[in-house]
Amino acid sequence: MVLELRDWLAENRIARIGMEATASYWKPLFYLLEATEGIEPWLPNAQHIKTVPGRKTDVKDCQWICKLVEHGLVRPSFVPPAEL
Repeated sequence: MVLELRDWLAENRIARIGMEATASYWKPLFYLLEATEGIEPWLPNAQHIKTVPGRKTDVKDCQWICKLVEHGLVRPSFVPPAEL
């Protein structure tokens, strides 16, 4: 399923992905996308997202993060290389 998602993103020329970090569930997908040519995963700082004005609910998180990344209202957090 994760590989299918990666392939779909690549086929549709999705260049930047905004992700939310939940426990450690984000790591496999993040590192897979990071290793994929043409895809740049972003993990915006959750505290920064909360300070950007606008409505945010659990149901709308993915749309909210997408809009913030798309409009340059958040920056990616530092994510150490997978080896670390």
